[in-house]
Amino acid sequence: MGKTKLDTPMKMHMQRLARVEKRPFCYHDFLEFEVDGKKYSMTHGTFRNKISQYLKNGSAQLEYYSGPAFYSLKGVHFAKPKREMTDNHTVVPSLSSVSSLSFIDSLPADKHALHDIRFRLKVDNIWTTITTNHPELRPNEVSKDVSLEPIVTYDLTIKTTIHHTDTVSVYCWVFFKSSCC
Repeated sequence: MGKTKLDTPMKMHMQRLARVEKRPFCYHDFLEFEVDGKKYSMTHGTFRNKISQYLKNGSAQLEYYSGPAFYSLKGVHFAKPKREMTDNHTVVPSLSSVSSLSFIDSLPADKHALHDIRFRLKVDNIWTTITTNHPELRPNEVSKDVSLEPIVTYDLTIKTTIHHTDTVSVYCWVFFKSSCC
């Protein structure tokens, strides 16, 4: 498989996830992603082909299976998260870590900074409800995802995608401007 226009952005996104966010990645992280302000997307099959290529050439490694397969950069290891038990099975356990919060707290407040936050949640029958009650929201022909128009308020942008699997992805990012310089 030759080099495509997705190779460089995919590798940059892999670097950010493993080295900055300090977490493994799976195909969900590449269905829609952004690098240097430019949006990219790929199908699950494209991700599978590319990650197979990276596994063969030694630039990526399989970390573990937990539903989907999770990968990392070669030499950057992550342990499989332990499942948390809860009495209320409608509550999703938090996947955020103290190290992620510490990373955010360590950012200088007086400098330009870009933060992005991703939420993923399961909502029973949301895709059918949305596509039935809102015909103006047309699903993507390939992925069947419904992407809502981004909400921009102040410096915050919120993008919501309703996946055919009844998973809702919410991606929020904000650009903080410093008062200096």
